[in-house]
Amino acid sequence: MNIGKRTYIHPSAIIYDNVTIGNDCIINAGAVIGAEGFSTKIEDGKATKFPNKGGVIIGDGVDIGANTCVDRATLEDVYTIIGDRVLIDNLVHVAHNVVIGNDTRIAPMVCIGGSCIIGERVWISIGCSLREHLTIGDDAVIMMGAVVIADVPPSGEYGGFYAMEHSKWKRFSKILKDGLF
Repeated sequence: MNIGKRTYIHPSAIIYDNVTIGNDCIINAGAVIGAEGFSTKIEDGKATKFPNKGGVIIGDGVDIGANTCVDRATLEDVYTIIGDRVLIDNLVHVAHNVVIGNDTRIAPMVCIGGSCIIGERVWISIGCSLREHLTIGDDAVIMMGAVVIADVPPSGEYGGFYAMEHSKWKRFSKILKDGLF
């Protein structure tokens, strides 16, 4: 474990081994950084856990909210990475092998599936779910409650369930509201 200068870890936060936290960070109460993620496989017809042996790297100026979980990566010498100045609100789950770019903001109750790559300056609003292995482009906006099942291009605004380009979602939701569907 390596913790940078002027980083404050609130009581009851848990930091596991193989975690590096940069300078000027805040880890709020109840946050769990570096726990084993939910990696499973079927072996001989039975569900078993796949042990996660990687780590977590958190950049400078990061704020991680209360009761947020950031899972360690699956393989040795691989890392879940949170870039510089990332702001993550309370009750967020960041799964194994996720990479979050600089200056990204994540609202509460967001669940990010394993191996997602999230660009820089992305905004993910309240209650969104991102399927595993997605790429979210730089400057993208994920609207409140979106269920994202496909990659999001840079600068796109996506919302709805399942997430689609926001202008299409607005037209579709109007159809649903007006009973024309």
